[in-house]
Amino acid sequence: MKRRLNACAIVLCLSCLCGLSLAAGNLVSDPGFEVLNPTVWKQGAWQNNPQAVQISKDSNIFHSGTAALKIANLKGNDSSVTQSVVVKANRVYRVSGWIETAKVRGTQNLAEKDVLGASIGLGGAWIHSPGLKGTQPWTSVTFLIKTGTAQTTLPVSCRLGYWGNTVKGVAWFDDISVEAVQPPAGQNIPVYGAMASPAKAHSSKKKKLPVN
Repeated sequence: MKRRLNACAIVLCLSCLCGLSLAAGNLVSDPGFEVLNPTVWKQGAWQNNPQAVQISKDSNIFHSGTAALKIANLKGNDSSVTQSVVVKANRVYRVSGWIETAKVRGTQNLAEKDVLGASIGLGGAWIHSPGLKGTQPWTSVTFLIKTGTAQTTLPVSCRLGYWGNTVKGVAWFDDISVEAVQPPAGQNIPVYGAMASPAKAHSSKKKKLPVN
């Protein structure tokens, strides 16, 4: 009985931090990459060639189901697989998923604490989950986001590297989820579109990043 009460307390605590789910459920198509349709999950990379990055469906390493997404940066790179998820304006959403990594390390002159590694984030914004570096087992990551006043889609990215934060190594992603939630009381939630896009900021003066 005591063990059951403790489990309930943990669930309630997580609900307070991440918001209570509403009825709609997961809005992501093919969240476990069982298909990895390129029209649903769109691939991109700073160095977009087979010598720099390999993106595939992995049927040997996965968190659940029968497959996971595998991104292998063979050189210092910023690589991603992104889905435009249909959402409603002025709503709070919980973005979550699972990540596993192998030998992920930064390739620029950044302090170790500043290397992001593998993360789940939103395209066109500095909004992402905590990053994983080195070799890590399957780890759950999550964050909250509020949509803008006229927003209808949310670009959710599984990403290895970031702007000005290239990395080498391998990352697996699985069970990606976007769910509408009741916003937790008193929590400051970022609004998508309210922050300047780094891609636009860098477009006028592109710099070649050092690669190892």
